[in-house]
Amino acid sequence: MIDGRNRSLQGERNFERPNCVGDPKPSDQSISHWLDIAAFEAAALGTFGNCPVGVARAPGYTNIDPVLSKRFEIRDARYAEFRVEAFNALNHPSFGPPARDISAPNTFGVITNTISSPRVLELVLKFYF
Repeated sequence: MIDGRNRSLQGERNFERPNCVGDPKPSDQSISHWLDIAAFEAAALGTFGNCPVGVARAPGYTNIDPVLSKRFEIRDARYAEFRVEAFNALNHPSFGPPARDISAPNTFGVITNTISSPRVLELVLKFYF
C-alpha cells in the first residue's frame, strides 16, 4: 500500500506507506473491490506509516500450456514431427494487481487489467534431414 501524499514532510520522496488499521481483505472481495480502503489510514503529519511490504496480495496466476507431438519416421535418419501447442489453453484470465494508492479513493482496490495473454494455438510441422 502507498500514500501519494507527502505525509512525512521529508521533501520529494517516493511513495510513502499509510497506517494499517484493519484487515485489507473485504468480506465481499471481487475484481471491483479487491481491497478494503477502511483498513488503511493516512499516517499522522510528520510521521511514517506502519504498513509493511506485502500486507495485501493480488489474485493468483493460472496458466496451462499443453503440447502434443508425433514423430513420423520417413527413412534413414529423416523424419517429420507434427506438434500442436496451446498457450493459456483454458483461456483463463489472470488479473493484475489492484490500485494501491489510498490518496485516490475512487480507484483504490480496483483491478483494471489482466496480465495474461489470450489463448493461442500453434500447429508445427518440421522436417528433419
